[in-house]
Amino acid sequence: MRGQASERMTKSLGSLSSRCPSVEKLVITISFYSAQQVLLDQKTRTFESEDTCDFVFPCAGECGTGAFNFNASIDQLTAAEQPSVEIAAKCQDRLYTGPRSVCGCDMKCKIEATYLPAEQP
Repeated sequence: MRGQASERMTKSLGSLSSRCPSVEKLVITISFYSAQQVLLDQKTRTFESEDTCDFVFPCAGECGTGAFNFNASIDQLTAAEQPSVEIAAKCQDRLYTGPRSVCGCDMKCKIEATYLPAEQP
């Protein structure tokens, strides 16, 4: 059921060109590290004009429920037409192994944007 809900949500997000009309391509490179700084996962996703915009990445840490949402960062990046931005965050989802435990997975991300050429008058 979780997969079906995720698929429905992804279909409703729209394409990159409809969300960010001035952007030709976005490349998101993301790395996840354990609280002990061991590399857990690393991936690169490329979004082109007709690709569905899904800028939420699940946490690769122990929590199994956390996610990192890059929607606001991408909106800021593209509104300012910056070429790239680097982001770091720590998952704060709870672990059920202790009374005050949080996942603590570190996420480091670089988002690079390629813009369409400006139209000439």
